This record gives sequence, C-alpha cells and structure tokens, in this order.
Amino acid sequence: MFNAEIIKPQAIDHIIAEYNHAASEIAQAYQILDQARERLSDAFQGKAPYNSSFRVLPSYDDPASAMQKVQQEIKLEAWRVIVRSLNIHKIASTKRIDDMNKQLETGKDLPELTTAAVFDILMTLQQNKDEIFNELVKEVFDYLRPVRSVYKTNTEFEIGKKVILSWCVEHGYHHQYKLIYQRENKVLAIDKLFHLLDGKGIPEGYKSPLVDAINTSEGTGETAYFRFKCHHNMNLHLEFKRMDLVNRLNALAGGMNLRKG
Repeated sequence: MFNAEIIKPQAIDHIIAEYNHAASEIAQAYQILDQARERLSDAFQGKAPYNSSFRVLPSYDDPASAMQKVQQEIKLEAWRVIVRSLNIHKIASTKRIDDMNKQLETGKDLPELTTAAVFDILMTLQQNKDEIFNELVKEVFDYLRPVRSVYKTNTEFEIGKKVILSWCVEHGYHHQYKLIYQRENKVLAIDKLFHLLDGKGIPEGYKSPLVDAINTSEGTGETAYFRFKCHHNMNLHLEFKRMDLVNRLNALAGGMNLRKG
C-alpha cells in the first residue's frame, strides 16, 4: 500500500551545507554594499537628489532589507528542492500538495533549514503515511464516482469497469489532445494511486504515464493500468485494465457500504 522508499531523502546534508555557505556569502556581500552606501552618503553629504546615494542596487531597498529578501528567497527555494527530493508529490493527495505548495510560496511557518528540520518532516510523513494514503484514496474515489452524474457508465456507489470524466480534455496542436490544466492533477492522482495499489511508485518521467500518454495522444491510447479515449465534447472515457486494483479501491474507500439498502 505504501512504499517507504518513495520518500527517501537524497543528498540532504549536501544541499543544506551549500545553502548555509551561500547564505553566509550573501550576508557578507550585502555588508560590503552597506559599507559602500555609507561611503557614498558621506562623500555626497546629502547633496545627491532623491537620496540616490542609498541606491547601490537596482532597487529602492536598502542593503539590509535587500539581503533579507534574497536570503528568504533562497531559503524558500532550498526548501522546495528538499521537499521535491522527498517525493511527497508521489504519494500525497492533490489538496495536501496544494497546501504544501502554498506554504512553500509564502514561507509561512517554515522552520530554518537544518538536517534536524528535514528529519522531523520525514518522521512526520512516516508516522502519517496511512492518513496520507487514505486521503489519496478518498480523493480519487470521489472523483471517479461523481454524485448525480448524467452518464450511466458512472455509478455513485462504486467504481466499475469504465468511467466518463467530463470537462477533462481539449484539442492541442497537430490533432493531439491534452488534459485541461485544472484536471491534470486529478488524472495524475488517479495514476499515482493505481501505482501505489499495485505496490509501485510513479516511475521517473515528466509527470506520469497516464498524463503523458493523454497529452501526447491523438485521442486514444493505453498504459499499464488504463485505456482511454478523448472526445470532442471534452469528455475523457477511462477504462480500467486491472479490475483487481479497482476492487481494492472500492473496498478501501468503503464504496460497497455506500450502496442504499
């Protein structure tokens, strides 16, 4: 159900060491710029217009403020690389990934970048692996069995052999189809879950076998777990090749228990 190897950190110590070295060099560089600012201020004695002696950078920030902004940005970028190396995106639900990305964009509540901080995140992932997996199961199950669907192929209570996903694909270039941007992560979550149900992780590649196959197809194709057909009305017809995995998804999500009566 869950492969711990998926979240194995890669060269974390090296990344943190280089980050700390770079942050120190940036601080030293901005200290030199601040000294230059003071030198110019003394030389001009306030005669330069618009306080231009303080603008030693192509910015209206003083060196100290500029240094803080640059260091915050490299801290965020370092965390993005670390989180990416943990491969959380290969096991987590779309919502969890979106929440994580928002935190990495704003930097809110992000700890200082240390080996201990990364280890804490890794331990939290290990401790919550069942919760993370179940979030993905529920997300995919709900997406594949839309409530009050107009298509008889779909069922509200359990997933069958095929599903129709509406407003999912559009024409690309050269007669190709592609997933609508807002639906790509949903289809990625489907592919991700089926790999995990089969005891595997998403293989290295651009996004995932299913997403890549659809985005490079002329309307039809298949992968290890799916056959698909794209339609002009923007519907994606998805057929499951491994009903054993579908049955397991239904059982895990409680689909059989949702049937009325």
